[in-house]
Amino acid sequence: MFVDDSLCFAYKMDKISFDETRYLNSFVDYERYKTERKKITKCFIEPNNKLGIYETKGSGIFDFSDGKKHKVKIVGSDFSGNTRTVAFYVLSDPKKALPEPTVDKYAVRYINCLDTSSFQTDSFKVFFPLNSLYYDIDLKYFTSVNKHSQYSRLHNLHNRYVPIHKGVDIKIKPYKIDSALRAKALIAGISKRGNIYALNSEWDGDFLTANVHSFGTYFVTIDNIKPRIKALSFLKNKNVKGDVLKFKITDNLSGIKDYVAYIDDKWVLFEYDQKNNLIECNLDKEKIQKGKHKLILQVEDYCGNIADFNVAFNF
Repeated sequence: MFVDDSLCFAYKMDKISFDETRYLNSFVDYERYKTERKKITKCFIEPNNKLGIYETKGSGIFDFSDGKKHKVKIVGSDFSGNTRTVAFYVLSDPKKALPEPTVDKYAVRYINCLDTSSFQTDSFKVFFPLNSLYYDIDLKYFTSVNKHSQYSRLHNLHNRYVPIHKGVDIKIKPYKIDSALRAKALIAGISKRGNIYALNSEWDGDFLTANVHSFGTYFVTIDNIKPRIKALSFLKNKNVKGDVLKFKITDNLSGIKDYVAYIDDKWVLFEYDQKNNLIECNLDKEKIQKGKHKLILQVEDYCGNIADFNVAFNF
């Protein structure tokens, strides 16, 4: 990008190291990407964007407030050398300047992206490690209640369309939870579509703590529901279709932590296809002989809920 024929901003997207890929959240208009799936490049560099693709010094931000006309030219090229140029003029008018933004009523703390920071109330804490944000923000926070606030209030943390680079730690103090249920408690989030998802959580005194990689709404809930096991390879007479035992294993919230299986009291290997929630055992590879056998399968989620599946089958 040129302003008055002087190079103001440039990048070359020929390679990106793996440990830099998350900085792409700052390279594009993150909100437009999340809401419309459109990748719109920013022609400026945010303070904490450390991508190695930029070829100019400075941020690329130009001050047009001098009331003069300025020529802006943007040149884009692909890897085959094809080039497209767009040019236009910018003229500022002080009389049409936007008013200073008002302070949001939910703003609670100014967060410097180049420093550590924190905020806390009696029931909620958040800690921002160094380099966790791409730019400074006025952190917004408030609580609310709905059908999910049985064990804590909903803690609404800033704006889901502001990207986080490095995970931030949150802590939530729930209402009083019976000691028998403490092991089943976890922090959960609410997605844009209203779906509930679990976070890897642990107790720190009276608070549950988790590391989050996005702003949003978080609360404490209980997962005391066993995983589900669905057999996929048995006929009505319990004969096995083919030579593979196959099951679909799912969990309503905290996720599958572990599973174990025995045939005739001997441990057997089930391979886990986590993407499709499937586990499979090749009976021939496990050297299971033809005939009648007994299977014991146990599946455990991250809150310690265990589901059992016991069946006698013919192979």
